[in-house]
Amino acid sequence: GVDAPTFLPRGQKPNWWLSRIMPLPELDRESQGDEIRGVAVSPGVVEGTARVVVDISDMSRIRQGEILVTDATTPAWTLIFGRIGGLVTNRGGKLTHSSIVAREYGIPVVMGTVVATKELEDGQTITVDGNRGIVRILPSPHAPESAETLRLQ
Repeated sequence: GVDAPTFLPRGQKPNWWLSRIMPLPELDRESQGDEIRGVAVSPGVVEGTARVVVDISDMSRIRQGEILVTDATTPAWTLIFGRIGGLVTNRGGKLTHSSIVAREYGIPVVMGTVVATKELEDGQTITVDGNRGIVRILPSPHAPESAETLRLQ
């Protein structure tokens, strides 16, 4: 299949009312080092294991408290909201069904990152800041943080 574009051509601006209803973060989003920016959809901050799931049939891989990372969610995905600790999506915004349900559950959510499923790896430890719309990739506990650390050991 063909994926529909999720962005406007460069230099084009959405109608003023469209940007109010459905923010288009891809117009100004680029990941910066260990941070991915998106739309702050549901408040709160959570740290946990990223579980990258691109197909709803793989939902059973998600364990209690993990952070679901996916392209987009539909109402069918809300079945898992009682289990997840947070949600990060490539597409979506404040008025999608899943974001409304996430707020009811009190789950921190960042949507509209455009790149979450490409930049985040399954099993990474991440922080989801649903207050500011930022996802931060935390250093792996198995990897040294710098060359300086290597010299000290």
